[in-house]
Amino acid sequence: MGNDRARLHGVVRHATRQHVDRERHECGTLGYQYAGKGSRRHRRQGLEYDTLVRRDTIRVECQRSKNYDVGNVIQPERNYSREGLRRGETYRVVENGPGNQLTVTSRDGQRIEFSPMRASNLSVYTAERSEFAPGDRMRVTRNDPDLDVANGDRFVVAAVAADKIELTRADRHLILPVNGSVHLDYAHVTTVHSSQGLTADLVLYEADSHSLTTRKEVFYVAVSRANTPRSTPTTERCCPKLSRRA
Repeated sequence: MGNDRARLHGVVRHATRQHVDRERHECGTLGYQYAGKGSRRHRRQGLEYDTLVRRDTIRVECQRSKNYDVGNVIQPERNYSREGLRRGETYRVVENGPGNQLTVTSRDGQRIEFSPMRASNLSVYTAERSEFAPGDRMRVTRNDPDLDVANGDRFVVAAVAADKIELTRADRHLILPVNGSVHLDYAHVTTVHSSQGLTADLVLYEADSHSLTTRKEVFYVAVSRANTPRSTPTTERCCPKLSRRA
């Protein structure tokens, strides 16, 4: 019974994470367009890059091959000599089973098969092709001690070139070299969890009343991000009393 419950919990978490990743990507694209970067004028000023967008995973999920999607990119946070994985290198998932075996390919084409139960200290990313232009709000998706940036740090694009992206914020100016995929994502949209500590004049909170992630604790964090909350549109099914007041 305990194993069945744990298996069910894992399936629910995986389905929920896939839903969150999909919603964040779709909302991020809308946020990009809303910010004005979808016009033809802005597109001529921008460049496209291969990017790695972090997926929300926990260590337990990383131990099961079925929690990885074909096409995902993994990056070990330590060396796994027995498995042939090197810290900081990127590997693309090509198979996710059976027998809890994960098959990946390295950047030079080497094929590696291993059990994620023995090598689970991994960061997992979705590989995307994104256009960045001056004025875009960006979020770093990986710690980089050499550049003194951390996962979640936010910047604004100052300039773009084929070999570098210049980022800026109030306290610093950063030049991010481009020698492959870059760890950047749009910061127009974020998950509620990642928004903790942030505030804005206008906050749009997409809360699906059927979603497993829509809870009162999450709702409070979301609406408290706004400096001056005005109204809270909702559905009768989700919050009947609040719906009648809004």
